[in-house]
Amino acid sequence: EEDFAVAEGNQYWNELVKGLNKNFRCSSTPLPEPTAATESTTKDDRLETDAGKKHIAALCALLKLSKTRAIEVTRGIVQKLYKNETLLPALLGTSEFFLKCVLYHFQQRLIRLELLTECLRVEQDGEKAASDAASIVLDIIDTTFDDESRQRGLFRRLLTIACMPQMAPCQDLTFKNAPASSAYNSLAASLLEETRLRTNRERVQAMEALLVLLYHRIKGGVQRSDLCLLVQAFQASGVFESKEERLSELAGLICAESMQLWRAFQPDNQVGWASQHPLL
Repeated sequence: EEDFAVAEGNQYWNELVKGLNKNFRCSSTPLPEPTAATESTTKDDRLETDAGKKHIAALCALLKLSKTRAIEVTRGIVQKLYKNETLLPALLGTSEFFLKCVLYHFQQRLIRLELLTECLRVEQDGEKAASDAASIVLDIIDTTFDDESRQRGLFRRLLTIACMPQMAPCQDLTFKNAPASSAYNSLAASLLEETRLRTNRERVQAMEALLVLLYHRIKGGVQRSDLCLLVQAFQASGVFESKEERLSELAGLICAESMQLWRAFQPDNQVGWASQHPLL
């Protein structure tokens, strides 16, 4: 949950909903806050040293993480790459280790998004046992948010990941008051560039998952409020003009297909269907 920045996501969604006029209503109910891990599961004396505290503070500032999540990332990369956790004190304070922690954080977020996309695919095309298992996972997320009795948890989360502005890192970590060191500036530039690149990958993955969601799963079909939110989010985030061609292609495809997909979900004998059409 914390990887998706729930608090910032709630704020982004509320601002997006405010942009709808009175004819396009949508709920702004906040998503539940992530459950915090207990101190006993995250406390690590090796990170209570001066070097450890600076490392955790830097991760929190750059990636907007809680202290708990920053500790989990640090311990995770040590277990994955170095196996021997006794090496941690020697690694703290090195630029190479800090960069690996940042990349590991983004790698874990992207893996979760890829798994979510795969669950959407398996639910439709997999064997019954696999499909049922995927549905359970997707239902847990989808039921976290209802809009007029229509489940929109997945829609809200994927649209937020795809379009929410990238959270700016603490400026003290980058160039403000930075030492006159080419090595420091080179590290800061590398961190910011990697953050930008990895965030773009997440946006593309979220858009691909969103497209699958609209085709196969969205409850009640694409409604006019859904389309309005899509267009508004895409325009505000600039994905239509993005230099990342895959992003702009997916945005155009999602908007165009929303026109077709709405009718496919409606019963042939529905009365008053025109008043519910995304455009009519």
